[in-house]
Amino acid sequence: MKVQPVILAGGSGFRLWPLSQEGKPKQFLKYFDNLSSFQNSIIRNSYLGIPLIVANIIHQDIITTQLKEINAQAKIIFEYDQKNTATSAIAASYYAKHQGFDTIILIPSDHHVDDPINYRHVLNKAISAIKKYKFVTIGVAPTYPNKNLGYIKTGKKIDQDLYLATKFIEKPDKELAKKLIDSSEYLWNSGIYFFEINYILELANKFIPLINKKLLNSYNDELIFNDVIKLNEETYKDLPSVSFDKAISENLEQIALVKATFKWNDLGTWESIWNLDKDHENQNNIQGKGEVIVHNVEDSYINSDAKKTVAIDLKNIVIVFKNGELLVADKKSTEIVKQLITDLD
Repeated sequence: MKVQPVILAGGSGFRLWPLSQEGKPKQFLKYFDNLSSFQNSIIRNSYLGIPLIVANIIHQDIITTQLKEINAQAKIIFEYDQKNTATSAIAASYYAKHQGFDTIILIPSDHHVDDPINYRHVLNKAISAIKKYKFVTIGVAPTYPNKNLGYIKTGKKIDQDLYLATKFIEKPDKELAKKLIDSSEYLWNSGIYFFEINYILELANKFIPLINKKLLNSYNDELIFNDVIKLNEETYKDLPSVSFDKAISENLEQIALVKATFKWNDLGTWESIWNLDKDHENQNNIQGKGEVIVHNVEDSYINSDAKKTVAIDLKNIVIVFKNGELLVADKKSTEIVKQLITDLD
């Protein structure tokens, strides 16, 4: 088995506006120890070998800079348009196959993992399972009813922390999310996938034939074996935007599932950012360059670069002031930020 780790770094990050912007989305922001989640993803998975990064061409400079900062080597596919994770995964699969790999680990770059030792143990267990099951994912025990994540139902137990998944539910509403957690049969879908390349290309030809054909033709015509690959801009014209989950995962009858034993957080919403570093007294997470004064404020996230910010008698609120732009929202409603911002653009 020859495994290629693939880091997906092409997201726009508009859900974390105004901190995250098109030119510097969330995966490149430095939250922890002056490292971005992208850099931490590279470091955390370095034991797997030189990664293949799939990213948007507009982020070429920031990716180059952040790789140099951590002295990391990488191969990079630059896409000319954001067509979601199905296209990124299939592009990576064709490139990896041309380079002699037979297996891929698909890893989002916007995750936070607290326990790298257990993380490695779980990944190794999943890699071992590929030999029999061809397609494996990692599920995370949910800690609250998050309606912005997908859920996976655990089926037959095969081994310690290894199951056959029987059902995917993508981003349920809050009421359903509560029921899924209460059932104890469901895990969060981490979005980390392990698969045999030939198997995934067969599935791509079956479920997303247009994407598969366009990318196959692009590689047949233009593949260059060096560390930076810029696919033809024409390849991305008229391609549908579809997630890997919708295109592939949810259509499979059998998926092996490894239950995570590490602490995991998807940095996809303001609620998830708030959860990372809230204080124990009032459950507030206060950040920013300016002075922040709070009175009777609970369960809130405030990140302000204003010289002084004062918040009074608030609960479950997000206040973010960055780059002259301001977000004020109920913490439970921030998932619509992306829609509002992209509609304005």
